[in-house]
Amino acid sequence: MFRSAVRGLAARAVSASRSVRPQLGRTVMGRGWRQVVAVAVPRQVRTLASFVSGTSPLLSPLSDADQHLKGPDAEVKDPHFIFRSAIASLERKYGRDKLRFPREILWLAGAPGAGKGTNTNYILRERGITADSIVVSSLLTTPEALAIKNAGGMVGDKEVVELLLEELLKEKNKHGVVVDGFPRTGIQAEVMKLLYDEMNNLRKEFFNTNIGPFFRRPTFHLVVLFVDEETAVQRQLFRGRKIAQHNARVEATGEGEMEELRATDVDEGAARHRYKVFKEVTYEPLKALRDHFQYHFIDASSTIDEVEKAITREFEYQSSLELSAETFDTLQTIPLSVDVARRGKMDLAERLESYTTEKRDVFLKVIKTIRRDFLPILRRQALTGKAVIRSESPIFHHPIAKAMALDVLSERGFTAVLDVEKNMLLRKVVMDEARMEHFEKLTYHFDITFDRPSIRGTHSPRHRF
Repeated sequence: MFRSAVRGLAARAVSASRSVRPQLGRTVMGRGWRQVVAVAVPRQVRTLASFVSGTSPLLSPLSDADQHLKGPDAEVKDPHFIFRSAIASLERKYGRDKLRFPREILWLAGAPGAGKGTNTNYILRERGITADSIVVSSLLTTPEALAIKNAGGMVGDKEVVELLLEELLKEKNKHGVVVDGFPRTGIQAEVMKLLYDEMNNLRKEFFNTNIGPFFRRPTFHLVVLFVDEETAVQRQLFRGRKIAQHNARVEATGEGEMEELRATDVDEGAARHRYKVFKEVTYEPLKALRDHFQYHFIDASSTIDEVEKAITREFEYQSSLELSAETFDTLQTIPLSVDVARRGKMDLAERLESYTTEKRDVFLKVIKTIRRDFLPILRRQALTGKAVIRSESPIFHHPIAKAMALDVLSERGFTAVLDVEKNMLLRKVVMDEARMEHFEKLTYHFDITFDRPSIRGTHSPRHRF
Protein backbone atom coordinates (compact mmCIF):
# COMPACT_ATOMS: atom_id res chain seq x y z
CA MET A 1 0.00 0.00 0.00
CA PHE A 2 2.80 2.41 0.92
CA ARG A 3 4.60 1.71 -2.33
CA SER A 4 1.50 2.29 -4.43
CA ALA A 5 0.81 5.54 -2.57
CA VAL A 6 4.31 6.74 -3.24
CA ARG A 7 3.98 5.82 -6.91
CA GLY A 8 0.76 7.83 -7.09
CA LEU A 9 2.48 10.80 -5.49
CA ALA A 10 5.33 10.44 -7.94
CA ALA A 11 2.94 10.40 -10.87
CA ARG A 12 1.33 13.60 -9.67
CA ALA A 13 4.78 15.07 -9.13
CA VAL A 14 5.79 14.29 -12.72
CA SER A 15 2.56 15.86 -13.97
CA ALA A 16 3.20 18.95 -11.84
CA SER A 17 6.76 19.25 -13.12
CA ARG A 18 5.55 19.18 -16.73
CA SER A 19 3.07 21.96 -16.03
CA VAL A 20 5.60 24.15 -14.20
CA ARG A 21 8.76 23.76 -16.27
CA PRO A 22 7.50 25.65 -19.34
CA GLN A 23 6.82 28.64 -17.08
CA LEU A 24 10.43 28.94 -15.92
CA GLY A 25 11.39 31.54 -18.52
CA ARG A 26 8.49 33.79 -17.57
CA THR A 27 8.33 33.23 -13.84
CA VAL A 28 11.97 34.00 -13.11
CA MET A 29 11.37 37.58 -14.21
CA GLY A 30 9.32 38.12 -11.06
CA ARG A 31 10.67 38.80 -7.59
CA GLY A 32 10.70 37.32 -4.09
CA TRP A 33 9.23 33.89 -3.35
CA ARG A 34 8.00 33.40 -6.94
CA GLN A 35 11.59 32.88 -8.04
CA VAL A 36 12.10 30.20 -5.43
CA VAL A 37 8.90 28.38 -6.31
CA ALA A 38 9.62 28.46 -10.03
CA VAL A 39 12.97 26.77 -9.54
CA ALA A 40 12.46 24.61 -6.47
CA VAL A 41 9.21 22.84 -7.39
CA PRO A 42 10.48 21.23 -10.64
CA ARG A 43 13.70 20.13 -8.96
CA GLN A 44 11.94 18.58 -5.97
CA VAL A 45 9.25 16.81 -7.95
CA ARG A 46 11.76 15.51 -10.47
CA THR A 47 13.95 14.18 -7.69
CA LEU A 48 11.00 12.45 -6.00
CA ALA A 49 9.79 10.90 -9.25
CA SER A 50 13.22 9.69 -10.28
CA PHE A 51 13.97 8.30 -6.81
CA VAL A 52 10.81 6.18 -6.83
CA SER A 53 11.47 4.96 -10.38
CA GLY A 54 15.07 4.08 -9.50
CA THR A 55 16.67 6.82 -11.61
CA SER A 56 17.48 9.38 -8.92
CA PRO A 57 20.24 11.88 -9.77
CA LEU A 58 21.85 10.65 -6.58
CA LEU A 59 22.28 7.26 -8.20
CA SER A 60 22.74 8.08 -11.90
CA PRO A 61 23.75 11.09 -14.09
CA LEU A 62 21.24 13.55 -15.55
CA SER A 63 19.86 12.84 -18.99
CA ASP A 64 21.17 14.83 -21.97
CA ALA A 65 18.00 16.92 -21.98
CA ASP A 66 18.60 17.96 -18.37
CA GLN A 67 22.32 18.75 -18.60
CA HIS A 68 21.56 22.49 -18.58
CA LEU A 69 20.14 22.10 -15.08
CA LYS A 70 23.42 21.02 -13.52
CA GLY A 71 24.71 22.98 -10.54
CA PRO A 72 23.14 24.31 -7.38
CA ASP A 73 20.89 26.77 -9.26
CA ALA A 74 18.88 25.63 -12.25
CA GLU A 75 18.37 29.24 -13.37
CA VAL A 76 22.11 29.82 -13.76
CA LYS A 77 21.80 29.34 -17.51
CA ASP A 78 19.02 31.91 -17.94
CA PRO A 79 20.52 35.31 -18.93
CA HIS A 80 17.33 37.16 -17.91
CA PHE A 81 17.40 35.66 -14.43
CA ILE A 82 21.14 36.28 -14.04
CA PHE A 83 20.80 39.92 -15.07
CA ARG A 84 17.61 40.68 -13.14
CA SER A 85 19.06 39.08 -10.02
CA ALA A 86 22.19 41.20 -10.26
CA ILE A 87 20.22 44.41 -10.89
CA ALA A 88 17.82 43.64 -8.03
CA SER A 89 20.79 43.12 -5.72
CA LEU A 90 22.30 46.46 -6.75
CA GLU A 91 18.96 48.22 -6.27
CA ARG A 92 18.69 46.87 -2.75
CA LYS A 93 22.26 47.89 -1.99
CA TYR A 94 22.37 51.37 -3.57
CA GLY A 95 18.85 52.34 -4.68
CA ARG A 96 17.60 52.48 -8.26
CA ASP A 97 18.47 56.17 -8.64
CA LYS A 98 22.12 55.28 -8.00
CA LEU A 99 22.39 52.79 -10.89
CA ARG A 100 24.48 55.24 -12.91
CA PHE A 101 26.46 53.22 -15.40
CA PRO A 102 29.17 54.70 -17.67
CA ARG A 103 27.89 56.52 -20.74
CA GLU A 104 30.46 54.81 -22.96
CA ILE A 105 31.58 51.21 -22.51
CA LEU A 106 34.13 49.57 -24.78
CA TRP A 107 33.80 45.80 -24.56
CA LEU A 108 37.22 44.44 -25.45
CA ALA A 109 37.29 40.81 -26.52
CA GLY A 110 39.75 38.74 -28.47
CA ALA A 111 41.46 35.50 -29.13
CA PRO A 112 44.13 34.30 -26.70
CA GLY A 113 47.38 36.07 -27.51
CA ALA A 114 45.64 38.77 -29.56
CA GLY A 115 47.16 41.51 -27.42
CA LYS A 116 44.26 42.89 -25.41
CA GLY A 117 46.59 43.99 -22.65
CA THR A 118 49.11 45.39 -25.12
CA ASN A 119 46.55 47.51 -26.97
CA THR A 120 44.33 48.61 -24.09
CA ASN A 121 46.27 51.79 -23.26
CA TYR A 122 46.22 52.88 -26.89
CA ILE A 123 42.44 52.34 -27.06
CA LEU A 124 42.01 54.37 -23.87
CA ARG A 125 43.96 57.27 -25.36
CA GLU A 126 42.11 57.01 -28.67
CA ARG A 127 38.75 57.38 -26.94
CA GLY A 128 39.90 59.87 -24.31
CA ILE A 129 39.04 57.55 -21.43
CA THR A 130 40.92 58.20 -18.18
CA ALA A 131 39.61 55.37 -16.01
CA ASP A 132 41.67 52.20 -15.74
CA SER A 133 40.27 49.30 -17.73
CA ILE A 134 38.22 46.64 -15.96
CA VAL A 135 39.92 43.30 -16.51
CA VAL A 136 37.22 40.74 -15.87
CA SER A 137 39.66 37.93 -15.12
CA SER A 138 41.15 40.08 -12.34
CA LEU A 139 37.74 40.32 -10.66
CA LEU A 140 37.66 36.53 -10.27
CA THR A 141 40.28 35.82 -7.64
CA THR A 142 38.76 32.98 -5.59
CA PRO A 143 40.80 29.75 -5.52
CA GLU A 144 38.06 27.95 -7.44
CA ALA A 145 37.96 30.66 -10.12
CA LEU A 146 41.75 30.68 -10.43
CA ALA A 147 41.82 26.91 -10.88
CA ILE A 148 39.29 27.13 -13.72
CA LYS A 149 41.16 29.98 -15.43
CA ASN A 150 44.52 28.24 -15.15
CA ALA A 151 43.05 25.20 -16.90
CA GLY A 152 41.90 27.38 -19.79
CA GLY A 153 38.23 27.30 -18.78
CA MET A 154 35.76 30.03 -17.82
CA VAL A 155 34.10 30.94 -14.53
CA GLY A 156 30.30 30.82 -14.26
CA ASP A 157 28.29 33.60 -15.90
CA LYS A 158 26.33 34.46 -12.76
CA GLU A 159 29.43 35.30 -10.73
CA VAL A 160 31.01 37.24 -13.59
CA VAL A 161 27.93 39.38 -14.21
CA GLU A 162 27.40 40.25 -10.55
CA LEU A 163 31.01 41.35 -10.05
CA LEU A 164 31.14 43.28 -13.33
CA LEU A 165 27.96 45.31 -12.80
CA GLU A 166 29.18 46.25 -9.33
CA GLU A 167 32.47 47.46 -10.78
CA LEU A 168 30.80 49.49 -13.55
CA LEU A 169 28.95 51.60 -10.98
CA LYS A 170 32.13 52.99 -9.46
CA GLU A 171 32.49 56.76 -9.70
CA LYS A 172 35.80 56.59 -11.58
CA ASN A 173 34.09 54.89 -14.54
CA LYS A 174 31.21 57.34 -15.02
CA HIS A 175 32.56 58.99 -18.18
CA GLY A 176 33.70 55.81 -19.90
CA VAL A 177 35.54 52.56 -19.38
CA VAL A 178 37.09 49.63 -21.21
CA VAL A 179 35.94 46.17 -20.12
CA ASP A 180 38.56 43.58 -20.99
CA GLY A 181 37.27 40.01 -21.36
CA PHE A 182 33.49 40.36 -21.62
CA PRO A 183 31.37 38.90 -23.14
CA ARG A 184 32.85 35.43 -23.43
CA THR A 185 29.73 33.27 -23.68
CA GLY A 186 26.36 33.42 -25.35
CA ILE A 187 24.72 34.12 -22.00
CA GLN A 188 27.09 37.02 -21.33
CA ALA A 189 26.32 38.41 -24.79
CA GLU A 190 22.61 38.37 -23.93
CA VAL A 191 23.36 40.07 -20.60
CA MET A 192 25.21 42.78 -22.50
CA LYS A 193 22.07 43.50 -24.54
CA LEU A 194 19.95 43.48 -21.39
CA LEU A 195 22.30 45.99 -19.76
CA TYR A 196 22.00 48.31 -22.76
CA ASP A 197 18.20 48.11 -22.60
CA GLU A 198 18.24 48.70 -18.85
CA MET A 199 20.44 51.79 -19.23
CA ASN A 200 17.98 53.20 -21.78
CA ASN A 201 15.09 52.41 -19.44
CA LEU A 202 16.84 54.22 -16.59
CA ARG A 203 17.41 57.21 -18.88
CA LYS A 204 13.70 57.39 -19.75
CA GLU A 205 12.68 56.88 -16.14
CA PHE A 206 14.76 59.77 -14.80
CA PHE A 207 14.87 61.98 -17.92
CA ASN A 208 12.63 64.77 -16.55
CA THR A 209 14.05 64.72 -13.03
CA ASN A 210 16.83 66.71 -11.42
CA ILE A 211 19.14 63.69 -11.69
CA GLY A 212 18.36 63.11 -15.37
CA PRO A 213 21.83 64.26 -16.56
CA PHE A 214 23.38 61.31 -14.71
CA PHE A 215 21.51 58.88 -16.97
CA ARG A 216 22.90 59.53 -20.43
CA ARG A 217 22.29 57.72 -23.66
CA PRO A 218 24.57 54.66 -23.55
CA THR A 219 27.19 54.01 -26.20
CA PHE A 220 28.52 50.47 -26.55
CA HIS A 221 31.55 49.60 -28.68
CA LEU A 222 32.44 45.94 -29.17
CA VAL A 223 36.13 45.60 -30.05
CA VAL A 224 37.30 42.19 -31.25
CA LEU A 225 41.04 41.55 -31.66
CA PHE A 226 41.52 38.45 -33.77
CA VAL A 227 44.46 36.15 -34.55
CA ASP A 228 44.51 32.65 -35.99
CA GLU A 229 45.19 29.55 -33.89
CA GLU A 230 48.89 29.18 -34.69
CA THR A 231 49.60 32.83 -33.89
CA ALA A 232 47.61 32.56 -30.66
CA VAL A 233 49.46 29.44 -29.51
CA GLN A 234 52.92 30.77 -30.34
CA ARG A 235 52.25 34.09 -28.60
CA GLN A 236 51.01 32.34 -25.45
CA LEU A 237 54.08 30.10 -25.32
CA PHE A 238 56.37 33.06 -25.99
CA ARG A 239 54.75 34.92 -23.13
CA GLY A 240 55.26 31.87 -20.93
CA ARG A 241 58.98 31.78 -21.71
CA LYS A 242 59.32 35.48 -20.87
CA ILE A 243 57.45 35.07 -17.59
CA ALA A 244 59.56 32.01 -16.67
CA GLN A 245 62.77 33.95 -17.33
CA HIS A 246 61.49 36.90 -15.30
CA ASN A 247 60.47 34.70 -12.37
CA ALA A 248 63.84 32.95 -12.45
CA ARG A 249 65.61 36.31 -12.14
CA VAL A 250 63.33 37.35 -9.28
CA GLU A 251 63.99 34.06 -7.49
CA ALA A 252 67.73 34.34 -8.00
CA THR A 253 68.11 38.00 -7.02
CA GLY A 254 65.20 38.48 -4.65
CA GLU A 255 64.31 41.68 -6.52
CA GLY A 256 60.97 42.34 -8.20
CA GLU A 257 57.71 40.42 -8.02
CA MET A 258 56.83 37.04 -9.41
CA GLU A 259 54.34 37.00 -12.31
CA GLU A 260 51.54 34.49 -12.75
CA LEU A 261 52.47 31.61 -15.05
CA ARG A 262 49.41 29.78 -16.31
CA ALA A 263 49.24 26.29 -17.74
CA THR A 264 48.26 27.79 -21.12
CA ASP A 265 51.56 29.71 -21.12
CA VAL A 266 53.70 26.59 -20.98
CA ASP A 267 51.59 23.72 -22.32
CA GLU A 268 50.83 23.74 -26.05
CA GLY A 269 47.85 21.44 -25.57
CA ALA A 270 46.34 23.76 -22.97
CA ALA A 271 46.99 26.76 -25.23
CA ARG A 272 45.21 25.08 -28.13
CA HIS A 273 42.32 24.12 -25.85
CA ARG A 274 42.01 27.74 -24.76
CA TYR A 275 41.81 28.86 -28.39
CA LYS A 276 39.24 26.16 -29.11
CA VAL A 277 37.11 27.43 -26.22
CA PHE A 278 37.34 30.94 -27.67
CA LYS A 279 36.22 29.84 -31.15
CA GLU A 280 33.43 27.55 -29.98
CA VAL A 281 32.08 29.45 -26.97
CA THR A 282 33.02 33.11 -27.42
CA TYR A 283 33.50 33.99 -31.08
CA GLU A 284 30.03 33.14 -32.39
CA PRO A 285 28.19 35.20 -29.73
CA LEU A 286 30.54 38.10 -30.49
CA LYS A 287 29.67 37.98 -34.19
CA ALA A 288 25.96 37.85 -33.33
CA LEU A 289 26.30 41.23 -31.58
CA ARG A 290 27.24 43.00 -34.82
CA ASP A 291 23.58 43.79 -35.47
CA HIS A 292 23.14 45.46 -32.08
CA PHE A 293 26.21 47.60 -31.33
CA GLN A 294 29.13 49.36 -32.95
CA TYR A 295 31.33 46.44 -33.91
CA HIS A 296 35.06 46.81 -34.52
CA PHE A 297 36.87 43.74 -35.90
CA ILE A 298 40.64 44.22 -35.85
CA ASP A 299 43.24 41.87 -37.30
CA ALA A 300 45.78 41.77 -34.47
CA SER A 301 48.30 39.49 -36.18
CA SER A 302 50.32 42.43 -37.56
CA THR A 303 52.91 44.62 -35.85
CA ILE A 304 51.92 46.89 -32.96
CA ASP A 305 52.11 50.00 -35.18
CA GLU A 306 49.85 48.45 -37.83
CA VAL A 307 47.34 47.29 -35.22
CA GLU A 308 47.25 50.78 -33.69
CA LYS A 309 46.56 52.29 -37.12
CA ALA A 310 43.73 49.80 -37.59
CA ILE A 311 42.30 50.77 -34.20
CA THR A 312 42.41 54.45 -35.15
CA ARG A 313 40.54 53.77 -38.38
CA GLU A 314 37.94 51.69 -36.56
CA PHE A 315 37.22 54.41 -34.01
CA GLU A 316 36.53 57.22 -36.43
CA TYR A 317 33.75 59.27 -34.93
CA GLN A 318 30.25 58.12 -35.90
CA SER A 319 27.85 60.81 -34.71
CA SER A 320 24.81 58.97 -36.06
CA LEU A 321 25.43 56.27 -33.48
CA GLU A 322 26.66 58.39 -30.57
CA LEU A 323 24.20 61.30 -30.59
CA SER A 324 20.51 61.43 -29.88
CA ALA A 325 18.25 61.37 -32.94
CA GLU A 326 17.12 64.98 -32.38
CA THR A 327 20.66 66.33 -32.06
CA PHE A 328 21.88 64.34 -35.05
CA ASP A 329 19.02 65.61 -37.27
CA THR A 330 19.80 69.20 -36.23
CA LEU A 331 23.43 68.81 -37.35
CA GLN A 332 22.57 67.26 -40.71
CA THR A 333 22.56 70.64 -42.50
CA ILE A 334 26.34 70.78 -42.02
CA PRO A 335 28.21 68.22 -44.17
CA LEU A 336 30.86 65.94 -42.69
CA SER A 337 34.48 66.95 -43.16
CA VAL A 338 35.17 63.79 -45.14
CA ASP A 339 32.36 64.72 -47.54
CA VAL A 340 33.69 68.27 -47.88
CA ALA A 341 37.18 66.91 -48.57
CA ARG A 342 35.88 64.40 -51.10
CA ARG A 343 33.91 67.09 -52.90
CA GLY A 344 36.90 69.42 -52.67
CA LYS A 345 39.07 66.94 -54.58
CA MET A 346 36.49 66.70 -57.34
CA ASP A 347 36.15 70.48 -57.56
CA LEU A 348 39.94 70.90 -57.64
CA ALA A 349 40.27 68.56 -60.62
CA GLU A 350 37.51 70.41 -62.48
CA ARG A 351 39.11 73.81 -61.84
CA LEU A 352 42.55 72.68 -63.02
CA GLU A 353 41.04 71.34 -66.23
CA SER A 354 39.19 74.61 -66.80
CA TYR A 355 42.42 76.61 -66.30
CA THR A 356 44.06 74.63 -69.11
CA THR A 357 41.21 75.05 -71.56
CA GLU A 358 39.83 78.49 -70.72
CA LYS A 359 42.68 80.51 -69.11
CA ARG A 360 45.73 78.79 -70.53
CA ASP A 361 47.95 81.88 -70.89
CA VAL A 362 47.46 82.99 -67.29
CA PHE A 363 47.78 79.40 -66.04
CA LEU A 364 51.15 78.89 -67.74
CA LYS A 365 52.46 82.19 -66.30
CA VAL A 366 51.38 81.14 -62.78
CA ILE A 367 53.15 77.79 -63.12
CA LYS A 368 56.28 79.55 -64.43
CA THR A 369 56.23 81.90 -61.43
CA ILE A 370 55.92 79.00 -58.99
CA ARG A 371 58.82 77.16 -60.61
CA ARG A 372 61.03 80.29 -60.71
CA ASP A 373 60.20 81.97 -57.40
CA PHE A 374 58.68 79.31 -55.13
CA LEU A 375 60.59 76.08 -55.76
CA PRO A 376 64.06 77.33 -54.73
CA ILE A 377 62.68 78.46 -51.37
CA LEU A 378 60.68 75.25 -50.87
CA ARG A 379 63.79 73.17 -51.53
CA ARG A 380 65.83 75.18 -49.04
CA GLN A 381 63.13 74.69 -46.42
CA ALA A 382 62.49 71.02 -47.26
CA LEU A 383 63.74 69.74 -43.89
CA THR A 384 61.48 72.07 -41.91
CA GLY A 385 58.25 71.30 -43.77
CA LYS A 386 57.32 74.99 -43.79
CA ALA A 387 58.05 78.03 -45.94
CA VAL A 388 56.77 81.61 -46.11
CA ILE A 389 57.09 83.12 -49.57
CA ARG A 390 56.63 86.83 -50.26
CA SER A 391 55.90 87.62 -53.88
CA GLU A 392 55.34 90.93 -55.68
CA SER A 393 54.89 89.31 -59.06
CA PRO A 394 52.38 91.26 -61.17
CA ILE A 395 50.87 88.01 -62.40
CA PHE A 396 49.00 87.78 -59.12
CA HIS A 397 47.21 91.03 -59.86
CA HIS A 398 45.07 89.00 -62.23
CA PRO A 399 41.79 88.13 -60.48
CA ILE A 400 42.12 84.37 -60.99
CA ALA A 401 45.90 83.95 -60.73
CA LYS A 402 45.93 83.74 -56.95
CA ALA A 403 43.35 80.92 -56.95
CA MET A 404 45.37 79.13 -59.64
CA ALA A 405 48.52 79.23 -57.50
CA LEU A 406 46.70 77.82 -54.46
CA ASP A 407 45.12 75.05 -56.54
CA VAL A 408 48.45 74.07 -58.13
CA LEU A 409 50.15 73.88 -54.74
CA SER A 410 47.25 71.82 -53.31
CA GLU A 411 47.37 69.38 -56.21
CA ARG A 412 51.10 68.92 -55.64
CA GLY A 413 50.54 68.01 -51.98
CA PHE A 414 51.30 71.34 -50.31
CA THR A 415 49.00 73.18 -47.91
CA ALA A 416 49.00 76.88 -48.75
CA VAL A 417 47.33 79.92 -47.21
CA LEU A 418 47.46 83.31 -48.94
CA ASP A 419 47.47 86.72 -47.28
CA VAL A 420 47.52 89.92 -49.35
CA GLU A 421 49.31 92.93 -47.84
CA LYS A 422 48.34 96.36 -49.20
CA ASN A 423 50.55 99.43 -48.72
CA MET A 424 50.10 102.97 -50.07
CA LEU A 425 53.48 104.35 -51.13
CA LEU A 426 54.45 107.84 -52.24
CA ARG A 427 54.95 108.12 -55.99
CA LYS A 428 55.76 111.86 -56.25
CA VAL A 429 55.09 115.27 -54.80
CA VAL A 430 53.57 117.89 -57.09
CA MET A 431 54.94 121.11 -55.58
CA ASP A 432 53.10 123.70 -57.64
CA GLU A 433 49.82 121.98 -56.88
CA ALA A 434 50.74 121.18 -53.27
CA ARG A 435 49.75 117.57 -53.53
CA MET A 436 51.20 114.08 -53.39
CA GLU A 437 50.56 111.12 -55.62
CA HIS A 438 50.44 107.64 -54.15
CA PHE A 439 50.24 104.15 -55.53
CA GLU A 440 49.13 100.85 -54.04
CA LYS A 441 51.77 98.19 -53.59
CA LEU A 442 50.55 94.59 -53.19
CA THR A 443 52.63 91.87 -51.54
CA TYR A 444 51.41 88.28 -51.61
CA HIS A 445 52.36 86.16 -48.61
CA PHE A 446 52.10 82.41 -49.24
CA ASP A 447 52.30 80.40 -46.01
CA ILE A 448 53.12 76.87 -47.19
CA THR A 449 53.41 73.66 -45.18
CA PHE A 450 54.19 70.11 -46.30
CA ASP A 451 55.40 66.76 -45.00
CA ARG A 452 59.00 66.90 -43.96
CA PRO A 453 61.33 63.91 -44.29
CA SER A 454 62.55 61.89 -41.31
CA ILE A 455 66.30 62.30 -40.84
CA ARG A 456 66.52 59.43 -38.37
CA GLY A 457 63.98 56.70 -37.74
CA THR A 458 61.60 57.32 -34.85
CA HIS A 459 63.06 54.32 -33.03
CA SER A 460 66.71 55.35 -33.40
CA PRO A 461 68.58 55.63 -30.08
CA ARG A 462 69.29 59.09 -28.78
CA HIS A 463 72.96 59.91 -28.29
CA ARG A 464 73.97 61.79 -25.21
CA PHE A 465 77.08 63.95 -25.23
